[in-house]
Amino acid sequence: MRAALFALTAGVVTLAATGSRADPAAGEEPAFKALAADLERLIEVQQSAGWRIDRYEIEDMMPSALMTVCRVPKATRARALAWYDRRIAALGGPVDEAWKKSKDLSSLKPLLFLSRVRGLLAEADRRAATECPVWLEPDPSFQGIQSDRHRFTLNVETGGLVQLRRSADRWTYGGGGVVRALIGRGFEHTSVLFGAELGGGAMLRVPDGGGTLVINYFPALPLVLRMHDRTWHYDVELAPVALFQADDTRRSYGFRFGLSGGIQSRRTRGLIPWAGVVFAYENYLPGVRPQMLFLRGGLRVGIVWN
Repeated sequence: MRAALFALTAGVVTLAATGSRADPAAGEEPAFKALAADLERLIEVQQSAGWRIDRYEIEDMMPSALMTVCRVPKATRARALAWYDRRIAALGGPVDEAWKKSKDLSSLKPLLFLSRVRGLLAEADRRAATECPVWLEPDPSFQGIQSDRHRFTLNVETGGLVQLRRSADRWTYGGGGVVRALIGRGFEHTSVLFGAELGGGAMLRVPDGGGTLVINYFPALPLVLRMHDRTWHYDVELAPVALFQADDTRRSYGFRFGLSGGIQSRRTRGLIPWAGVVFAYENYLPGVRPQMLFLRGGLRVGIVWN
């Protein structure tokens, strides 16, 4: 678990220092950045399922791509195509020429990625004149639709947890689940989320596997800093937490430090689904109960509603 926490922390620090990989030239209008971010996210999602034939993969993405491209001015799309051309050339493209030289597909992955983004943009740009609905008007201030960039969102999350507890120099274990709702505000490469959470679970009262179970409930008010890297996100979380039990409603209070990571899919019907893993450390101060330490880890799924 320590290794996983270290890896997540390293990823967060790296992203905080360098920003997202989808980082167009500084000074461009919001629509240019939104266009690149949306299309690169679409390509990464499509690649994660296994890329086969360009034509059919691009056709599958076309409705989602046009929902972005139709909102971007024609001149901005032309600059984006030229920008991708320069990046492709810098990597030794086009792909067919680079392949003749190396015959090593793994070394061509960055070039393949940019070429696929450029191909999706070129095809969507070609179709835009005849296929864009009249109400999707170009807007230089367009912020994209495949992320929460520069907008407020509602985030609903749930998942299962495995948990370890240390109290009175003894360890015990159990499992449970959590549900929470967070209001988020997206920025260029980060989001800040805050809301309410309720978790619960059963644990053994004693560490030797005997005895009875105790049902714990864990209300919390999490504050989350989320770092975005195309389809991936990495979270750092702080929260005041409380604990009460089914047969003892007196409350113990403490704090949480959590790390998590997840991968997002493309937007569907206004929702962006994601799935990932979460790790957390909680410390409950002595009071109505002895001091308790909890280590939690598990899977989590969520939706982001713009």
